Amino acid sequence: MERRAWTRDQLLKTLALYCQLPFGKMHSRNPAVAALASAIERTPSAVALKLVNFASLDPDPCGRVVGAGAGDGEVARTVIPISARSAS
Repeated sequence: MERRAWTRDQLLKTLALYCQLPFGKMHSRNPAVAALASAIERTPSAVALKLVNFASLDPDPCGRVVGAGAGDGEVARTVIPISARSAS
């Protein structure tokens, strides 16, 4: 399968799901992850990885780690309030 760059729309939809899921539910077998993956034409594994990438950018100090992709930070900075980012 050829790699495709994530569109801004795909990132925003994935970030919206991230805001709804607890960290332990961010996996490819979660029905919500699978449904989003189908809707945005990505694999459930790709969506799950992107969710964890967003977790690495979360200003909440819950010890979440994983490197994020270049576009992830741009989208997260757009959505996460400045006050929340400066608190971390």
